[in-house]
Amino acid sequence: MTLHLLFHCPFASEVWKTSPFAYEFDEGLIQDVAEGLNLARESYTLSPIGLDKGLLFLWICWTLWISGNQKIFNYQSFSEAEVVLKAVLDAREWLDAQSITQPAKLITDPETPPQIQLVPEGFITCCTDATWTPQSEVAGLGWISPEASILNRNTLHHS
Repeated sequence: MTLHLLFHCPFASEVWKTSPFAYEFDEGLIQDVAEGLNLARESYTLSPIGLDKGLLFLWICWTLWISGNQKIFNYQSFSEAEVVLKAVLDAREWLDAQSITQPAKLITDPETPPQIQLVPEGFITCCTDATWTPQSEVAGLGWISPEASILNRNTLHHS
């Protein structure tokens, strides 16, 4: 039953096909759950997603399980795209929560003050990143403008 729910049912199959992995795999060839979880160790996501190797695969399994429970017990259904999006967002949230914040370093040498580069008046910083996967010929890019929130602009980020 678990093998079917996570890998072989048409809904799960479509979720895996639309997931942002760096390569496609045939979930129909997975013969048992352990084999599928072993595959998780080798699954890379596309760079713009920003998740560690193997992490998204496990969150997709979890989200498929939870969405099945929601359908059975709460009569609530989700689309394949919603399952993928929830898995990505939950994985990012979990990964961010694992970060250990380092205490701020005290400046012990008053002779060398910290270098702060200010943005000139009237200019806006735009931080960007992009990636290209030659095998699938897929590109992704994103940007964020920290000053936009100060200026009460609507667009703070895009990807």
